[in-house]
Amino acid sequence: MSERKSETLRQREKAQKDLLELKKIQQGQLDPETLKKDEKIIPMTFGEKVSNFFFHHKWKVVTAVCAAIVLSIVIHSEVTKIRYDTTLTLYCFEYFSEENADAVADWMEGYFPDTNRNGKSQVSVQNCSFVLEAANKAYIDEMQRKLQSLLLEKDALFYIMDKQSLNYIKTGTAISIDLFPEENIVELSDEFTDLIENNATFNPKKTRYLCLRSVTDPSDKNYKAAKEIIEELKKK
Repeated sequence: MSERKSETLRQREKAQKDLLELKKIQQGQLDPETLKKDEKIIPMTFGEKVSNFFFHHKWKVVTAVCAAIVLSIVIHSEVTKIRYDTTLTLYCFEYFSEENADAVADWMEGYFPDTNRNGKSQVSVQNCSFVLEAANKAYIDEMQRKLQSLLLEKDALFYIMDKQSLNYIKTGTAISIDLFPEENIVELSDEFTDLIENNATFNPKKTRYLCLRSVTDPSDKNYKAAKEIIEELKKK
């Protein structure tokens, strides 16, 4: 309590002193320059310097920190993003589970080279398959739209289809060009049949094909690698 009083008294004395000096300056009895020389410049502490800096630049600091956070997130996403070498689309009029789709991806990775040179061949599988007799119209339309968008993607080269779905692509769509010429179609062997035999709706007697979509630039490195796979599978 006494300390608070003494501080109050010091502040009051200083105010009185400042007022007296101001009157003397106004009356010409005191030179302001002399007063400045007598003042002691007390350097700021580190904490005061930091506080003063943030007081004047807080919004700049906040903006810089937010920008750094966003940039680090973008860089991390780009670095950790999976870069697939190609895309394989499942388009059969039968049910393919996610387990089957993953197994197909692993199977294709055994053939497709690491064209991205990131140390591992990685194949993205897009499942557009459905049971024609069981699926409702809304779901079929959704899968057909997904298929049509994939047909326009540069890296969506491979398609696994059965006779029915392949015939639909060739005759039932509005596409005027032959996306899957005969030389780009190979019948899948027992190796593929064994791969998906745990499929609940799997028909072992059904013929399935690996089809390579034609492209405008046959010299593309991914297309050339895909073409080699087709030729390799034809020899089996």
